[in-house]
Amino acid sequence: MADSYMDAENDLAADAATERLCSMATFRDGDVSRRQIGTQLDPAQALFARCLAMSGWAIAKPLRLIVFGLPMRASLDECLLARLRDAGCDLRGLEDETLRPCLDSRWEFIRGNEYRPARYRPGPSYHERLRVELLVAAWQRATRGSAGIDALESIARNLAAATSALAAHLALPVALLRRAAAERRLDAAAEERLQRQLQKAMLEFAEDDIRHLAIAAALDGAADVAGAVRRYGSPAMQVLLRAHVERISPTGSRAALEPRLARLRTQLWAPIATYG
Repeated sequence: MADSYMDAENDLAADAATERLCSMATFRDGDVSRRQIGTQLDPAQALFARCLAMSGWAIAKPLRLIVFGLPMRASLDECLLARLRDAGCDLRGLEDETLRPCLDSRWEFIRGNEYRPARYRPGPSYHERLRVELLVAAWQRATRGSAGIDALESIARNLAAATSALAAHLALPVALLRRAAAERRLDAAAEERLQRQLQKAMLEFAEDDIRHLAIAAALDGAADVAGAVRRYGSPAMQVLLRAHVERISPTGSRAALEPRLARLRTQLWAPIATYG
């Protein structure tokens, strides 16, 4: 009985390994791409480009990560490191010195299909793509925080330039970023104003009152503020919340920017040639 159980466990492990290998095989080299290795790029750059292409493909739809034996919330870096290790690289992490040239290598792998062979072609490096991802995050933080106008303008200009260099169809116009930032800052200011008003209104409750405790926890980020006010707030708090929710806030630039950001997130780690 125990032997049968162990056999079943081994079969499942073998099946999982086979699935990973089959997925990796869709990113295998062909005759054309093999001829490029050693003439246009070195073997390490080629391997890294293929593993990066696999990782970008996997994180685009989290269910694909399961095929590689990774949790659905795995990051691109976690997937990339796992792919490199599966390919035989003995790495401590992506900070390994041996990877440094690959992180700046401007080659991407285009997997083959029935119409075209697999090949390598010039494309943005890992670090160039990562810089765009970090700039987007910095822009979003700056538009929701207390960053000065000069700092926000610098981030917007850098983000516009970086996306334009990445690919023309992924470019984020700086004028649109400015307008969307202004809209986001208006919303952030309104939310800060509501929180200050609620904190002042909470003084009517004793500190150990469940209403005070629940709303304070929500303001600290432990729960939804609107939900807490609707459930536990005083009539005055309800009026403040209603005025906040019903305010008219400009959204046109954010609405125009969001599809561009969504496209950028989807295509950032994919081979540019796939969409360009």
